[in-house]
Amino acid sequence: MTFSAAGLAAGIKPCAWICPCQTVFLDVTHVLLSQGWAELADEVTEASYVEALASAQSKKAGIWGDGPR
Repeated sequence: MTFSAAGLAAGIKPCAWICPCQTVFLDVTHVLLSQGWAELADEVTEASYVEALASAQSKKAGIWGDGPR
């Protein structure tokens, strides 16, 4: 996962996971959008977020799915 400068500008703070070998920055918003567990506000136009949402919708992931069977 990546953390974008646009996310920082929008006030989204990264979660830093400290590992023995490295620090990994995780954009939680991107993760939730790409897995289908969040919706994007109409005024958000950040390309990576729009693409993550479209991907989740096309895969019918999370809330975009058909529900339990």
